[in-house]
Formats: sequence, C-alpha cells, structure tokens
Amino acid sequence: MAPRGLPSRVAGTARLAGASAIWARVRPVVDIALAAAETIAVVYVMRGAFARHHLLAEARRHLSYVLRGRPHQTGLDDQIVQAAIDGYTRPAGRGRMMPTGLS
Repeated sequence: MAPRGLPSRVAGTARLAGASAIWARVRPVVDIALAAAETIAVVYVMRGAFARHHLLAEARRHLSYVLRGRPHQTGLDDQIVQAAIDGYTRPAGRGRMMPTGLS
C-alpha cells in the first residue's frame, strides 16, 4: 500500500516539471523603446537632471523586474540607456548632467 501523501507529491512534481518546461520555452521579450521610456520617466521623477549612470542603474532595475532575474544578452542595458538619451534628453552645457525635454 502506498503512503498517503504519495499521489499529491507525484502530481505536485509533475505540475512543477510542466511549469518549468513552459517557462523554458517562453522567453520574455524586452521592448527597448518602452524600457527607455520607463527608465527616463522614473529617473526624471526622482531627479531633475541626471547622469548616464543614473539611467544605467534604472535600466538594470527594469531588466531585473521584466526578466525576473534571468540573464539577458550583454549590452541590453546600454541599448536601453542609449535609446533613452537619444530620444528623451538634451545637452545641458559642459557638465555631465542631462535634463530631459519633458519639462
């Protein structure tokens, strides 16, 4: 006679294996334009003028949230930062700080 909890353990193991197989086949997609817009919005709310490293930190936070801690292709965070700089900032003189064109 089988132990009482055995069928539920087998079902739980099968459910876990099925979920793992599905997550392995479904890869989260990162939309660089959307990530750039979200990154610049968060940094703009927190700071009026900011440097590239502020954008880079927020882009990495965005990636860790979207990808749920999974590894991503090298340089994806830099692509997001460059898209944010190209699309949403303007030069602020000699300094390294960049204000947005949102105000």
